Parts: sequence; structure tokens; C-alpha cells
Amino acid sequence: MSVITAGTTGGIQFTNDPTGNLYLQYSTGTNGITLSTTGAIGIGASPSYGTAGQALVSNGSGSPPSWGSAGTTAGKAIALDLTFGFLK
Repeated sequence: MSVITAGTTGGIQFTNDPTGNLYLQYSTGTNGITLSTTGAIGIGASPSYGTAGQALVSNGSGSPPSWGSAGTTAGKAIALDLTFGFLK
């Protein structure tokens, strides 16, 4: 597919890539995000794709996300409440 690199002086650069993946790179040429041909999202220079049940978790302002626990218990309770009115 393609490589998209953020440029500091020349703007955004586009490069063809024979793997079929789409790479979003920092201006240094280091991969930040990889979108694979299967739709998987990879994070980092040597893309980490996480494991089943993980979600991208914020590491705070100015830091890249990482794969981790999604903390789904509260989310499920809120979703059930919004859908069925369980929490009262």
C-alpha cells in the first residue's frame, strides 16, 4: 500500500510499500501506526498488535497509546443502563 511520513520541512511525504500495509510515520521515518492488510492496528516501530480483549489505552498527553486492559466492567454496566435502564 503506502507509507505516509510527517515532514518537518517538506510537509507530508507518500511512498509506495510492497507489503500492502499502510504505515503512518513520524518525521524521523519511524513507524507510529501500522494498518495491516487484514485490518489489524499496530502501534510502534516494531508494531504491537495487542491480544484478544485488549484495547488501545491512553498513556497521557504527548505519549503514544499502548495495548492494555479496556476496563470493560464499567463500560458494560453503563451500556446496559443506557439500553435497558438497569441502573437506577
